[in-house]
Amino acid sequence: MNPLHIGSHDRRPWLALSGIAVLAIVVWLLLGPFDTVALVPANVQSEVFSAERALDFAHTVMPDEVPHPLGSKANAAIRQRTIAAFNRLGYSTQDLSRPICEFRYDGARCAIVHNIVARLLAKDQSARPVLLTAHYDSVPAGPGVADDMSNVGALLEIARLHAIGALKVPLIFLLTDGEEPGTLGAKAASEMGIDADHVTLDLNLEARGTEGPSIMFEAGPASGELVDAFLRNVRPINTASYISSIYQLLPNDTDYSVFKKVGMHGLNFAFGGGLSRYHTPRDDFAHLSLASMQLQGAAVVGTLSGLTDKHGDVSPLALPGFVDLSHAFVVRWPASWTWPLVALCVVFAVLGLAILFYTKRLRYREWLGSTAKMIFSAAIALALVDGVMMLLRITTGTPTPWLAHTSITWAAVFGVALFVVFMFWRVRESRDAVRAMAGLVTFQLLGLIALTSLNAGLSALLLVQTIVMAAGLIALTRARSEVVRDLVFLSSWIVSCLVFVPATRLFTMMLSPDEAAIAAVPSVLMMCASVLVFGRMFAGRMRMIALAIIGLASVGALVFVMMAPHETVNDPMEANVYQVDDVTAGKSWIANGSSSHPLLTTLSAAARFSHAVQAPWPRMLLNARYISPLSAPHSAAPMMDGCGTRPVDADAYAQCVHWVAASGYDELTMTVGAGHGITTLRFSGQDFPVDAKLRQRGMSIHFLGTEAADQPVELIIDRAAATREIILSGTRYNLSGRALEIASLRTAAQVPTQEGDKTIVYVRQSLDGFVGRK
Repeated sequence: MNPLHIGSHDRRPWLALSGIAVLAIVVWLLLGPFDTVALVPANVQSEVFSAERALDFAHTVMPDEVPHPLGSKANAAIRQRTIAAFNRLGYSTQDLSRPICEFRYDGARCAIVHNIVARLLAKDQSARPVLLTAHYDSVPAGPGVADDMSNVGALLEIARLHAIGALKVPLIFLLTDGEEPGTLGAKAASEMGIDADHVTLDLNLEARGTEGPSIMFEAGPASGELVDAFLRNVRPINTASYISSIYQLLPNDTDYSVFKKVGMHGLNFAFGGGLSRYHTPRDDFAHLSLASMQLQGAAVVGTLSGLTDKHGDVSPLALPGFVDLSHAFVVRWPASWTWPLVALCVVFAVLGLAILFYTKRLRYREWLGSTAKMIFSAAIALALVDGVMMLLRITTGTPTPWLAHTSITWAAVFGVALFVVFMFWRVRESRDAVRAMAGLVTFQLLGLIALTSLNAGLSALLLVQTIVMAAGLIALTRARSEVVRDLVFLSSWIVSCLVFVPATRLFTMMLSPDEAAIAAVPSVLMMCASVLVFGRMFAGRMRMIALAIIGLASVGALVFVMMAPHETVNDPMEANVYQVDDVTAGKSWIANGSSSHPLLTTLSAAARFSHAVQAPWPRMLLNARYISPLSAPHSAAPMMDGCGTRPVDADAYAQCVHWVAASGYDELTMTVGAGHGITTLRFSGQDFPVDAKLRQRGMSIHFLGTEAADQPVELIIDRAAATREIILSGTRYNLSGRALEIASLRTAAQVPTQEGDKTIVYVRQSLDGFVGRK
């Protein structure tokens, strides 16, 4: 007797066709709302956020597309135009300057920052205001239109709505300086007491590309009420609670990261499509998406409208779990329900498995084997994905985490995952599909428990489909026909698509190829679920044909990415390149800031500074002579984000350097070896103690911007320190136990002088020497 009424080798083509249709509909639901977003014209609906008006504000503030890094003349001009724009809207503004040093794992970054604070004094100031933040500086290598001038325009448009009474929540606008080199402006604002106005809530606007949907990618701890206001009033939400949880595990920072550390509630918004243009000369008005601006502005305004009755006074509340099922609808549950829902999944799964075991429709050995096969196939797929990305980084001539042709790259990666899963699974009959589903439910349940234990917010990645699949396992025990069982499989596939397709898109937008194995997790899980609906179509000769097509397509895509020009006009590469001075070895070389190993990016950087530009870069695995340190590089180069290795041709590089030089940007950079004994940086009359960990190892010190570079800098050094010398701009100076004072001049370099227990070194550190190079 066959209790499952199994038909041998039944491929059920309608099931596979239905699965393909479901996937197509889900992708359309996901992409459609962004592609068809309704733009609000600038000349109508004055009480509604308009991206066109925000763009007009951005053009007003930055009429010319030039880089405006911290401390540059262009930066100061944009600051003055931004203040004037707020004043025309009836706001009272302040230009708050402060010297600030940020000590990081790799050293210190110091500057004099200028923050803009705008308030509408005519409004009631008794209620707690909401803080809206964006930064107005850019990287030196690009005009920074999307990152973050588009959001400066958005804040001005929101300020206009606030001024005409369309927004009832009291607001304070903070436009920070120095976000790019390390959230210096936000740190200065925090130290100066931005919470003096009882501000406890911040909405921060960012960009990590030039297009794409606006994503709420971070929520502060205990910001549950704020998240509820967002969920009630914003559609589409384009996010899930696991995104915020994942972001908190990453080393990335924004301005809100600073305010979060002092206990402020808040949300972080950003759009991240067009990632290859991020921090490049292509971050310009021509590539900026108005749809992205409309979605981001509408999300912030919608969130503010949900705070009308609370103003900026929200109560601490744990973050809820939520997931956007491909814009079809939003599933939300309170944080206190997470573990009970996980327990419900366990009950459903145990009940379904027990009935299958009892009725002998599933054997223990089959269940354990299918579970092990699911885990093993997923692990192999993720390992291969990571290996593919490592291969691409080696063979494309740079170890940086940014890759050109990202869409083709990810398609190849997911093809690899699909190939591996179907190599492991042969579904000839319905009984094989039941085994696969039992193994998949167990696999996902184990993953759900592990993720929830790590961070409750991560549960949203697996909770919904695990409940549905566990309930489907129970339904299989009652099914008496193939059609019913196929409907159970199809329902599981539908839920997997609704959850994992948007998850895949969000992961690939917020994670770099360095985290490819993490970014591929949703896709691998979806490929595992696809066995239920496509498995029987891939049997016998059909299976071999399908695997051959998938494998050849993946290999072809990888070969294309390897052989195609890595840097193009519209798809450039980002990398940070700077000079490293090794005091102990007495050598200097150009290093890549995006990787712990210089590798072939050292070649490209050396070629830039030695004017032997090669394009395209040689396609080879490794070459030792390109890896070895340079013994005599050119003068120390400022850490110009982008000019060092991007774009690929010498003319574009010269244009980039001209841009930086024309902006008036200047920088003083030094590197000291381990045991340097620097206890204090005395900068602009203020003392900044150096962390003990940085005193024990080598440290780079960057004084950013013209104002910072022209200020006297004093390094207070412990007389008992092991290091007695310092290499600065390729020159060795003997400290002899003295303090060291650095001054950056626009005139010719002067010889070191001694005053008492100080050695004073004057260094010419402007970019004038770079501009004339060919």
